[in-house]
Amino acid sequence: MITRIAAIFLFLLSCSSSFAQIDSLLVLIEQEQEDSSKFMLKYQLGKEYYFSNKYQQANQVFEEVLAYFSSVSDSSSMVSNHIWISICSEYVGNFEKAISHGDIAYRLARQLGDVESAAMALNNLGITYKQLGRNAEALAIYEIGLGYSKEISDTDYEAAFLENMGIVYSNLGHFVEALKSNLAALKIYESQGDEQSVAELQLNIGLLYKRNKEYQKAVDHYKKAIDIEIKTKDSLGLQIAYVNSGNAYLEWGKLEEAKKCLLKGKAISEGVEVRCTRLVGIYLGNLYLQLSQLDSAEYYLEKDMKTLETCDFTRLNSMASFLMGKLRFQQGYFYESVNFYKQSLKESKLTDYLSVQKDAALALYEYYKKMGDSQKALQYHETYLTAHDSLFNQENTRQLTWLEANAQMERVSDSLKYINEQETRFFNLELKQQKSRTNMILILAGVVFVSLLLFYLYLRNRQQLLYQVEISKERQKGFKAVITAEEAERSRIAKDLHDGVVQHLAAIKLVLAQALPKLNEETETILKAQRLAEQAADDTRTISHQMMPKALMEAGIVPAMKDVINNQLTLNQITVEFQHFGLKERYPQQVEVTIYRIFQELSNNIVKHAQAKHVDVQLMEHGGKLIFIVEDDGIGIGDSKGSGIGLNNISSRILTVDGKVDFSSGESSGTVVTMVIPL
Repeated sequence: MITRIAAIFLFLLSCSSSFAQIDSLLVLIEQEQEDSSKFMLKYQLGKEYYFSNKYQQANQVFEEVLAYFSSVSDSSSMVSNHIWISICSEYVGNFEKAISHGDIAYRLARQLGDVESAAMALNNLGITYKQLGRNAEALAIYEIGLGYSKEISDTDYEAAFLENMGIVYSNLGHFVEALKSNLAALKIYESQGDEQSVAELQLNIGLLYKRNKEYQKAVDHYKKAIDIEIKTKDSLGLQIAYVNSGNAYLEWGKLEEAKKCLLKGKAISEGVEVRCTRLVGIYLGNLYLQLSQLDSAEYYLEKDMKTLETCDFTRLNSMASFLMGKLRFQQGYFYESVNFYKQSLKESKLTDYLSVQKDAALALYEYYKKMGDSQKALQYHETYLTAHDSLFNQENTRQLTWLEANAQMERVSDSLKYINEQETRFFNLELKQQKSRTNMILILAGVVFVSLLLFYLYLRNRQQLLYQVEISKERQKGFKAVITAEEAERSRIAKDLHDGVVQHLAAIKLVLAQALPKLNEETETILKAQRLAEQAADDTRTISHQMMPKALMEAGIVPAMKDVINNQLTLNQITVEFQHFGLKERYPQQVEVTIYRIFQELSNNIVKHAQAKHVDVQLMEHGGKLIFIVEDDGIGIGDSKGSGIGLNNISSRILTVDGKVDFSSGESSGTVVTMVIPL
């Protein structure tokens, strides 16, 4: 009996094993009734299942082993099994269970003073929180774990924590910190010759470039990762690399390249047991929607949405729901489409997924506007504007942060080559001691010089950026002053024309009328002079009213807008639906003049360029703001969005009342111009 048990322990310490060997030893132990040895061997069996990608079977074995060691109060073995259950649960998408067992393992390891097990538990907890999109919690866990790894001088855990911190920093938009963490982890993996981890770092760096829309660089790094994954025959890693590359091409607009990569990732995923990493169909559905291949889009979206029901990916859920809404709308199932859009909006708010939130709110706004439900349309339009503004602010912040990180990013992109060159150089310098010192000094001096140069360039670029921002602010102030002065001058000239020239012309008409009966000759000449004086008075009065409309000054913005509709749009055979509600009788003169001038400019553009047949105009007050929407069914603004003298005039004028304007395409064609003016 002693010999048999000793053989078992020797087996557990060996470097290789198989399911058949483990089963044979389990039979042997059953005969000897050695419970402790049996469950130690089952623990080894669970690990074999895990490393064979059979995570469900591994999870069941570890739970059985945990129950035994809990019954005999073996705390050390309990920690190990809690960790393995947490890892397996994360792989199969049961994140709540992964967090529960990981937290128990961490607390129990701290009580036992087992720093290595505590670090292992924290590493998996951080991965789980990261998968759920809870980046702030993941970062806090990784920082604690990094401290543990340094305490026990374990470079494996140190590199793992640094790598994961780089991913989380990138998710949070902290690109400088992400860069530093990735570079530190890369150095450790390279020194260890860990190709698989180097491939993961290539994916992380590629993601940094993709998020900053440098797609060619992102694809280059993904290709490096693909080459390594093919060499190491890692199916799961290869699938992830192909999917990331496909998404980069998709955002880049290169749909054929995206299709090739995503289909390769989908083919590989069929042989991978990790169910919640096989969600390539969501991205394929998006691709086929862009290609207008609705049947293929429906197939992939519906298939992966069923998988999503058992995977706690709220962020991906919101994207999938939006794509299903878009698909159903194109298929003509409008009721189902609206339900999917509402579901997407709800899910995107939970994870602050602003791009999906904006798109879903805009889709709902357009639907309810078409249905004539102004109240709901206004509600979703407010949500759209809020998300749109938040995305705009995030983009500005991201661009500034990327400028700070870009100089260092170039070094990261070639870091593998750089480190290999350094290792070769150091090896050669070992052979020549004296030359080594000289070269090392030169290298250090060069690094210092380059660092100082990069720092100088960074400061200069930042100063130039801030200078441009100040110039932009001053330019906006100038626009406001010019437009204000222009309107004041228009008002003065209109008043002078009305009170001066028009009155003089009226007097001339009166004198001619009084003189006409007293003249026997030249009557026709006097009549012609009278008609000319009358025409001059009418023309002058028209110019006066155009410079400062009488309807606007006396009656308010709504009658003035009706004059524009009648004199510009209706006169050119364009039908107009004008809706206004919730308005006060009068508003500040600057606000009314701004709305009137912008409407004049838009109407002029519609008549001259849009080729429109119908125009919808809405003016309303809501939440302390005036909301002004003009939508036509013309040819749209195309690539001229935001440019052109007319559109620039509108953008400049809206700034004088601290308002915002958005130019976008309509549901099928035409242009939608939305303005919001705070009161």
